[in-house]
Amino acid sequence: MELWAGTDSFGESVCFLMVSLQGPGLARAFSERYRLSKVTNSFIEKDWEMPNWGQLGCQGFIIFDEAGKVVVRRSERLVEVGELAFRDVEFQLKNLLSNKKLLLQTGEQVRIVRLETHQSVNGRVGQVKGFDEKQSRYLILLEGQRKPHRVKPTNLLPLTKPSKGKKRKAEGSSS
Repeated sequence: MELWAGTDSFGESVCFLMVSLQGPGLARAFSERYRLSKVTNSFIEKDWEMPNWGQLGCQGFIIFDEAGKVVVRRSERLVEVGELAFRDVEFQLKNLLSNKKLLLQTGEQVRIVRLETHQSVNGRVGQVKGFDEKQSRYLILLEGQRKPHRVKPTNLLPLTKPSKGKKRKAEGSSS
């Protein structure tokens, strides 16, 4: 988080908060160990203050928008997806800061994540086919299917960049 907080991409626009679940001693140790100067460091002192949802640290990050609304209850877990967890957080933050600019390109591979209503699709890999501006969703064609799904950016994890020459394509809603 300290590295992200020190970048031009996020430093002035994003507030990073680290919360120790084991009191002030661990919070202090983390501050010293990681030389935190740009991250707000805090702790939960009493068990009743413990959040009853979301995950923290290696188990993922909770991401809020500028109004304090939760937009990602738990980013992908480092312990499950490795370095892709960092890509997930970066993509979600860039998406929040983008002013509706398209971040994914046609042809890019993505994994669908965090769907609550169609959970059976979570983990499936697909390809970006365009963007539905009216619904603010990417058109994702899953392997073995003919019709693309409309998926919110918060439910996508970028996997690869498209080959050169492919351009972003915006499409109106249909279906």
